[in-house]
Amino acid sequence: MNVALQIRDVPEDVRDTLAEMARMRGQSLQAYLLQVIKAEARKSRNAAVLARFEDRDDGYAASFTSVRW
Repeated sequence: MNVALQIRDVPEDVRDTLAEMARMRGQSLQAYLLQVIKAEARKSRNAAVLARFEDRDDGYAASFTSVRW
């Protein structure tokens, strides 16, 4: 099920900037904003998963120095 969202009191210059960003990507403002909102929701879910393992103490520690590129 899809829902509608409405954002009030968006300053005109902010709307213009977002509309330009959408235009540069060949998207409507609605499509661009939906993409932004979905990306933020994914980041939030990813952060929640990482937080579950934050205090993990299984004896394993990894760092960027231990990873071979």
